[in-house]
Amino acid sequence: MAFAQERMNEAHETNRRWWEEVTPIHVASEFYDIPGFVAGRSTLGEIELQGVGDVKGKTFLHLQCHFGLDTLSWARLGAKVTGVDFSASSIAKAAELAKITSLEGCSRFVCSDVCQLGQVLNEEFDIVFTSHGVLEWLSDIDQWAKIVARFLKPSGMFFIVEIHPLCLIFDELQEKELRLAHSYQHSNEGLREFNRSDYTDRKYVPQSPRTKMLWPLAEVVQSLLKAGLPLAEFQEYYFTTYQHFPMMTKGRDGLWRLPADLPQIPLMFSLTARRPSD
Repeated sequence: MAFAQERMNEAHETNRRWWEEVTPIHVASEFYDIPGFVAGRSTLGEIELQGVGDVKGKTFLHLQCHFGLDTLSWARLGAKVTGVDFSASSIAKAAELAKITSLEGCSRFVCSDVCQLGQVLNEEFDIVFTSHGVLEWLSDIDQWAKIVARFLKPSGMFFIVEIHPLCLIFDELQEKELRLAHSYQHSNEGLREFNRSDYTDRKYVPQSPRTKMLWPLAEVVQSLLKAGLPLAEFQEYYFTTYQHFPMMTKGRDGLWRLPADLPQIPLMFSLTARRPSD
């Protein structure tokens, strides 16, 4: 057990270094388009807007917020937001953007590992939210779910929209087919990756390695149920918000899909859970 914990701690620190390295690349990228955001562009899609609903006047906790574009987009809609991320450079940039966009009065940013958030925050929120590429960085899904439950008010809502884990078992570099490359079954070892280009700039290859975890949907759902959060809604989607596979094409709606002649698999999912009222 001690050895397994040591490996998880090592993977966590490796991933933190990876995020510290790529954050300046992301800040400068067209992918995130910070100038457009500062000018008023929202980074939120229809799935999260419809799934979360009206946030005006509500307290809002955003887990794994990176440098806060989604967090601040919720603030623009009237939420009182708290963004959390374990990358110090990301949190610093988020605070800077809050000031630039005059949203510092309704936002704050906390540098913390999600699973250790109880050590630095002691309150409850109307909404807990997380999205798009977050679960694969977690080493302990049960502790994550406990944190979600810990920070929800009675009757509070948790919402996640995320990459479907089925996507993650296929080779992301194949240009014409879906080729099975990884097991769907969770492994504490994770998948250690070297020399993989960054998702915002395919020409940039981080020097830091990273370790990604695949969490099957059953484990995600069970973790929330064990934490006392019954599901209210679950959806799967056959499109995604970025080009996960090279053969995907972008539609007029700005979403990416597999070619029609390939087997269709779910590419994203969303889930709503609520803490029971006391």
